[in-house]
Amino acid sequence: KIKIDGENCIRQADGSGPRSILVSCDGKVYVQGANIASTGRFDISSNVRSEKAALVVDLAHEHIVQASAGDSHFIVISNQGKVFTWGLNGFGQLGVAQDLPYSPKPIEVTSLSRKNIRLVNAGGNHSAAISDRGELFIWGDGKMGEMGDGSNKNHKIPTLVEALNVNGQRVCQVSLGDHHVAAVTNQGDLYTWGDGTSGQLGH
Repeated sequence: KIKIDGENCIRQADGSGPRSILVSCDGKVYVQGANIASTGRFDISSNVRSEKAALVVDLAHEHIVQASAGDSHFIVISNQGKVFTWGLNGFGQLGVAQDLPYSPKPIEVTSLSRKNIRLVNAGGNHSAAISDRGELFIWGDGKMGEMGDGSNKNHKIPTLVEALNVNGQRVCQVSLGDHHVAAVTNQGDLYTWGDGTSGQLGH
C-alpha cells in the first residue's frame, strides 16, 4: 500500500514509461518517477527523479477529475472541462501552437476550452480527448497514422477525427498505445488505427 502525505483518498491513477500520475478525491494531482521535481514540474535533467508522489503545485487552483501519463508527457482535465498538458513536446503532444521543445509546468490546451472535454488519454508521443458530444480529438505524433485522418503528419493542435463523427455516432472511450489508437463508440463498435506491425490493431 502506498501512502501519500496529507492524502487518504486516491480516485484515479495512471502510469506509462518511468512515470506515474495520481488524482486525489479532492482534485489534487501528484506525479512521481523520472524527471519529476519536488514541485511536480517536469525536469529534463537526467538525474532528477521523485520516488515519492510530488504535488503538482501549478494545478493547486484547479479541481482535476482525470489524468493520464504518456511516455514523455502528462495530460489532465479539470471539473470545468479545461485540459492541461506538460512534459516533452517534440511531436506536438502538448497540443499548443507554440514551438516549445517541452513545458516543465502545466499549460492549458486553449483550443479545447469550449469543447466540454470529459475524458483525456496520453500515448507514446500523442494525446487524445473526448468531448461531452462524443467528439474525439487527437494530436501529436502522426508518423504511423495515429491522427486518424489518413495522413502521416504530426499535429500540434487537437484535430477532430471526422471519420468517427458521422450518423449520430459518439466516441465514449479511447486508449492510446505507443503508435496506435483504439476507440469505442456508443454503438458498441471498436475502431483501431495507427501502427499494426505487431497485430495490435486486430485487423
